[in-house]
Amino acid sequence: MAGVSLAFTKIGRVGSLSGLTRLTLQTTLAATGPWLLTVLSLVLISSIGRRLVTPEHLFEFRALLIYNFAFSLVLAAPFCMASARFLADADYSHETKPRALSMLWAALLTVWLFAWPLALGFYLLVTSFPPALIFVASLNFSLLAGLWVVMAFVASRNDYLAIAKAFAAGQVLGTASSLLLASSLNVLGLMLGFTAGLVMIFMMLFAWILRHESHNSRQTVSLLVRGLNRSRVLVFTGLVLNVSIWTDKWVMWLAPEAQKSTHGLIVYPTYDSAMFLAYLAMVPAMGLFFYHAETGFRPLLKRLMDSIQNRLTLAEIEACHLSLTHFINSRFRSYLLLMGTIVPLGFILAPKILPMVGGTYLQLGIFRFGLLGACFQVLTMFVIIMLINFDDQKGALRIALLGLLLTALLTMITLFLGFPTYGMGFFFASFIAFLYGFTYFLSTLKRAVSLFFIHK
Repeated sequence: MAGVSLAFTKIGRVGSLSGLTRLTLQTTLAATGPWLLTVLSLVLISSIGRRLVTPEHLFEFRALLIYNFAFSLVLAAPFCMASARFLADADYSHETKPRALSMLWAALLTVWLFAWPLALGFYLLVTSFPPALIFVASLNFSLLAGLWVVMAFVASRNDYLAIAKAFAAGQVLGTASSLLLASSLNVLGLMLGFTAGLVMIFMMLFAWILRHESHNSRQTVSLLVRGLNRSRVLVFTGLVLNVSIWTDKWVMWLAPEAQKSTHGLIVYPTYDSAMFLAYLAMVPAMGLFFYHAETGFRPLLKRLMDSIQNRLTLAEIEACHLSLTHFINSRFRSYLLLMGTIVPLGFILAPKILPMVGGTYLQLGIFRFGLLGACFQVLTMFVIIMLINFDDQKGALRIALLGLLLTALLTMITLFLGFPTYGMGFFFASFIAFLYGFTYFLSTLKRAVSLFFIHK
């Protein structure tokens, strides 16, 4: 068993409601800071940019970023999972890390080998953008794909401050550059500026890696191949998870209400932005989960595994198992309580929130279904992460595949039922996948000791 841990152990104890609020805020910023900084950058570019370029230019800029973010995450997912598992296994077994940089180089070069021709081919064949914009969009896609790999590497070393600093500096540069170039170069200027920010983020994170890692192995490609082969189920799980996050959006791009840009990109802003806000509401729960995963779940799990490996008595092993079970039960109740607060508040405040962020009342139903769906999808992801820590990779993959297939099928059904049902398919798919996943996880937790004996 191995996992990529997050270092939140120094944040402190929580002894009151205000302490819980402070803890949630701190862990949220630590775990999702890069995402929040990117959101802030895009909001600023959109708000100020509408005075510098036409609405169509802003629409095409946002569409390009949606395509690049979505498909770069899918492309990079297998290599991120393979690299993370390789590094986590080395850390858990207390091995030296002379081959870590070789693994990173292999993952990066392989990702770029696929990213550049895929992006270039897509934009050349599907869109009618000018050659300069196609080149910059393809470069942006390749940088994003490489950035996910580098971020996974730095995250495995628990230095989230380095990631936050890089994103803060890069998004300041990207926002300023985009706005400076927008009036003269339109969409090309916006993309150039944003890409410049990504270059800074990538260079800062890669410089951090070079300072902290040594490179004395020439087995670069073979390391990646072995990593992909050894963790092929885990790699496929990561790929399926990233695809499932975007599946409902891709299906909804086929809706009659979807919009097509002048140069051929199809998106559905009404659906996409409502779902994005729904995911944003789940950020506090994600931060709290990552805190509990580091400070409670993984230490207790390691204690249980060590008790088995060190051949302690059955009573001592069962005591460790009982402590882990009690911790998971209590923390899961806290997630349900937190989400049981967020979702009703979102339902009530939606008519006020949507106009504040540029939305319309047409998005109310989509946003509310999105809140429910995002809630259960995030809980399902928590279950999958815990199963991976139990080294039940096949169980995690089955849950991820169920969520993906249900999301595609039920979202497609809503296309035929019409606008009032948009978002309902995502909600029911996430709910069913969570019920199955949580039931399966409870059975796995009950037989955790026997599973570890088998793996041992």
